Amino acid sequence: MPKEGDTYNVGQGVGVGRNVKMNNVVINQAQNSEKVDLPALADELGKLRAQMKKEAVTPEHDVAVGAIAAAEASAKKGDETSVFEHLKSAGQWALELGLKIGVPVAIESIKKASGF
Repeated sequence: MPKEGDTYNVGQGVGVGRNVKMNNVVINQAQNSEKVDLPALADELGKLRAQMKKEAVTPEHDVAVGAIAAAEASAKKGDETSVFEHLKSAGQWALELGLKIGVPVAIESIKKASGF
C-alpha cells in the first residue's frame, strides 16, 4: 500500500518532519514527578509547624512558620500545586528543623520546592 506522506513516531520531538525550519525556539520540559503522599505530608508538616512555633524567635522564623502552616492546609485539601508554592518560602530553617525532628516526606518536599 503506497504511503501518502512521511510517518514519524516520536515520544517527544521538536521540529519533526520534512524540511522543518525553526528560529528562536525555547523548550520548556516538565520532569515526570512522583506524586506526593499528601496525607502523610500534612501530618509531617503539622509536626514541623509545632516544633517551629516552639523555637521561633525572629520575624523570619514566623514567616517560615506561616509558610509551613499554609502548605499543611493545602496538603489537607489535596492541593499539591499550592503545597509546593507555599514550601518555596519555608526556607533553610524549616529544612534544618525538619532534619532535626525526622520528617522525611516534609524534608524532601521542602527540598523539591526550594531547590535545595
